[in-house]
Amino acid sequence: MASQHQTELHALRAEVSGREAPITAVPNVEDETELERALHELRRHMTGVAKEAEEMVAEHPMASLAAAFCLGMIAGRLSGGSK
Repeated sequence: MASQHQTELHALRAEVSGREAPITAVPNVEDETELERALHELRRHMTGVAKEAEEMVAEHPMASLAAAFCLGMIAGRLSGGSK
């Protein structure tokens, strides 16, 4: 990962100085697999959160509706929708 940051820093320096940026190396395969693992973990976590939210709404529909209404009112006020 450090070499990628160094390559980006070198390219940025070249761009700022007005020279053409050098050809960058192919991204490290280890970095790609680490990123893929992180994305898979995030996807799995978000799926779990969505399932929990669906279950909570199914168990408490009126409370969910009231909470959604309140959040909508707050978002409207903060965005300046009603003065």
